Amino acid sequence: ADPFNVFMCLVQRHGLRFMLQHCENVGCRLRELLAAWGACKLNSHYAPFDCLLSRGIDFFDLEHHFMSWWTHAEREYEVMFVRYEALPSSIHLVASFLNRSVDDTFQFRCRSSDWRALPPDLIQLLHTILGPFQAFLQTLPDVSLFTPPRTCSAQRPLPL
Repeated sequence: ADPFNVFMCLVQRHGLRFMLQHCENVGCRLRELLAAWGACKLNSHYAPFDCLLSRGIDFFDLEHHFMSWWTHAEREYEVMFVRYEALPSSIHLVASFLNRSVDDTFQFRCRSSDWRALPPDLIQLLHTILGPFQAFLQTLPDVSLFTPPRTCSAQRPLPL
C-alpha cells in the first residue's frame, strides 16, 4: 500500500495501542514514538497525526520493513508482493499462489485513509518523511514473486 496511507492509518485510525502492537510485531522506533506521542499529548492543540508528522520521522520504519523482505535473498520459501491498490486485478494470481480458488464472495475494500485529502502542509510533511520510499514503490510492478534458489523443475509457475 502507499506508505503515506499506511502512516496515516496507523496514527489516525488505530491510535497508540495499535501502534504499539505494530511495533511489537514488526519493529519500529518505539522510544522515539513514545516520546513524541507524550509530547504531542501535552500540546493538545495539535492532533496526534499532525504532531507526529511534524517530527519528521518514520516512526514505523516502513521502508526498512519493506526492504528487509524485498532484498532478503536467503529465504527458503516463496514470497509474493502485491500492491494493495492492484489487488482486485491480481486476485487470481494471489489465489493461485495460495493454492486457493476465488469465489464470488471476494470484495475489495478501498482504504478509508487517503493522504490526497490532507491539507497541503501535511502532504508536504509526508513527502519529506516518506517521499523517496513512495517513489521507489511506484517503480515496482503490481505483483512480484520471489522464489528461493532451487531446480527449475521444482518451481511452481503462476498463470498470467
